[in-house]
Amino acid sequence: VVHKKFGYLLAWMLIFDHFNHSTPNFKSQLISCIKEMDISSKLFYQIFETLGHVGQTKSYNLSKWDVREFYIEAFELQYSAVLGFPLLCAHLYYRSLRHIPSVVRTWWSDLSKKRQLSISVDSYTEKYFSPIIIQDQLDMLQSED
Repeated sequence: VVHKKFGYLLAWMLIFDHFNHSTPNFKSQLISCIKEMDISSKLFYQIFETLGHVGQTKSYNLSKWDVREFYIEAFELQYSAVLGFPLLCAHLYYRSLRHIPSVVRTWWSDLSKKRQLSISVDSYTEKYFSPIIIQDQLDMLQSED
């Protein structure tokens, strides 16, 4: 089960890797494909389940981690439940916000039936991810000058 979950999350890492150096046209086609196949809902549910937002578990504290980076070489299966999977999921959510924000927004909007999860995702995103995304955008603007 652990290997299957790890493989699934790594597949998403590969998908996001395609966004790094692709043309805008290719990115648009990839986003359309993700939307048409409706494959992102499972990813986001997996992410927020792992980060403690589904059920009665406590949400994972990301304050001491930089979610912009994730080194697969450092992933150890023996510590995966405690450290590896939450950090990998946080990194994938960060990359989702960077590369497919419209898909994230649509998924979040569709959570209206799961109000508690919607509120939890909103507040978690605001606390741990929004400042990073904003800083990334400011850095990008400054580097273009």
